[in-house]
Amino acid sequence: MIARRTRVLLLLLGVTAALTAAGVAAGEALGRLAEARAEAGRLEARLGRLREEVARAAGAAAERDAIRAEVEARAARRYAAGTMNPYAFATLAKTRLSSLGVTVLRYQVVESGTHPGVDVAATGRVRSFVEFLRWSSEDGKLWIVPSLEIEVHPADGSVDARLRIGYAADDGAGR
Repeated sequence: MIARRTRVLLLLLGVTAALTAAGVAAGEALGRLAEARAEAGRLEARLGRLREEVARAAGAAAERDAIRAEVEARAARRYAAGTMNPYAFATLAKTRLSSLGVTVLRYQVVESGTHPGVDVAATGRVRSFVEFLRWSSEDGKLWIVPSLEIEVHPADGSVDARLRIGYAADDGAGR
């Protein structure tokens, strides 16, 4: 009977030890599961921040590309270095004014300042001057008209004009 009691007690002790070991293992597994869930939450938050950064970077890249395209478009409107000089520009402006029926009375090349060009004194019809200004705006190249003085003669419908016409040229450094 003692032997049987000992066996039962040993069996109960073994079952208790096994249940305790299983409980400890389950507790450790639950701890690891909680840590894994917390790590997954941190990784999800980090992934969200990375997605936002990628979206901002893509937006910045698109903005950079738009700015680059604008700079290139503006540079294309300038005369390339060495392709235009004040004397050739004066001839071009005088020829264009004359082709529109404007009589150029006087012109003088201006080489000083940031935009070289020509001072012109001319007479003609208002429509011819308007056409010249429209043409110079739509030419594809950047023409600058910083000053324009007009004196209208109502008796014959003519206009005396004094204007300064300049052009934008690339200085060889892309400016």
